[in-house]
Amino acid sequence: MRYFDSFFFAVTLAVLNTLDAFLTLLLGSGEINPFLEPILALGPGPFLFFKLVVVNAVIYLCYHRGAFTRFPRLSLGLVCLYLAVVAFSAGLLC
Repeated sequence: MRYFDSFFFAVTLAVLNTLDAFLTLLLGSGEINPFLEPILALGPGPFLFFKLVVVNAVIYLCYHRGAFTRFPRLSLGLVCLYLAVVAFSAGLLC
């Protein structure tokens, strides 16, 4: 896998993560993820901090350590899964 592909996966996951965070707060629908549900219960500030700082830091570390290059199918699966979640959330807005 080329540099562009792993960079594409990292940026796409970071953008989808950000969209998911804001759509979750905008819809007020709650969080299905059992690890993030208690963080969302603390309020929007801690939730946004975790989603935008912690999760995006993990995405950066995966990119920096070459995880997207070593596991391209898993990376593609994550992007597709996140895309489906964001598309579903965006569909709820209509």
